[in-house]
Amino acid sequence: MNMHNFEAADSYTTNTNMSRDNPRPLRAACSVMKVIYCADSDAAELDDGEEMIEILMFADHPVFHLAYRRADCSGTLGAEPPALHGGSRADMLIIMIDRIYFEHRSRVALGNMVPKVAEGYAATDPFIRELGNALLRDFRARRIPTCAYLESLAGVIAIHLGAHHCERHVAPSTSIGLPGHKLNRVLAFIGEHIAETIRIRDLANMAHMSLHHFARMFKQATGVPPHLYITMERMKRAKALLRGSELALVDIAAHVGFQTQGHFTAVFHRYAGVTPRIFRLNCFAALQGACESTAIAKRTIPTWLRKDVEEGSTVRA
Repeated sequence: MNMHNFEAADSYTTNTNMSRDNPRPLRAACSVMKVIYCADSDAAELDDGEEMIEILMFADHPVFHLAYRRADCSGTLGAEPPALHGGSRADMLIIMIDRIYFEHRSRVALGNMVPKVAEGYAATDPFIRELGNALLRDFRARRIPTCAYLESLAGVIAIHLGAHHCERHVAPSTSIGLPGHKLNRVLAFIGEHIAETIRIRDLANMAHMSLHHFARMFKQATGVPPHLYITMERMKRAKALLRGSELALVDIAAHVGFQTQGHFTAVFHRYAGVTPRIFRLNCFAALQGACESTAIAKRTIPTWLRKDVEEGSTVRA
């Protein structure tokens, strides 16, 4: 696996004499991850030539932003404090993970599912927030994280982001497993009938295979068993509806193939780590945080959700 060779963390310790009167970004790095700390939202110069998964967070705001930066995208990050923290000056933390490493770690942990970062993604996450707080405390105390520490942290962050904050798509195999034309037909059928009961035996019949042979070939092609793939597709559709619609939870449950809201809530919590209601509140809290200095938030957050968001119930599981 071809990874970028970042500078070792020790090479950044020359910045530890930074003062508040003339702040300069502090940096630490390992072979797969960079971390940049900017006091008072000082601008950070970003090099080109590297494809990165970026996490941007501010010390005084619960929302973090997640983005994919292409190799040809260089420039300055943080020169203009974004609206997500109300225009005030605040310490900024940028975590950048090598894209190849991120995808590899996610796929090893989650099966043959390729994580995809959505454009303009923002969310609240107590786990990511606490990791960011720990790094902020180290940088403020001029304790530059070591290379070994960052390498261990990179794997944890990559898997967590892949599991909870990315869309996942199957990467079909061209050499083993279910033939491509049969796989495409089965996946299309699942997508079109996600609101219905989908029986594995019916999928096997569609592929003209026995149940056992189909299940084995499907897993070889996608990396996950048929029933797990169907569940993940239901969760993907549910997240989209929770983020982008005002449907009641019982209606969303029906739209993604669950007969009861209770069953839907239990399965969603198992795979997303929070209940559907909390997931929805987190999404709207992130939107409100990103737009709180403009009138956009008032126009986009549904009236029936504003009270819960304003009461701070967005991060409780």
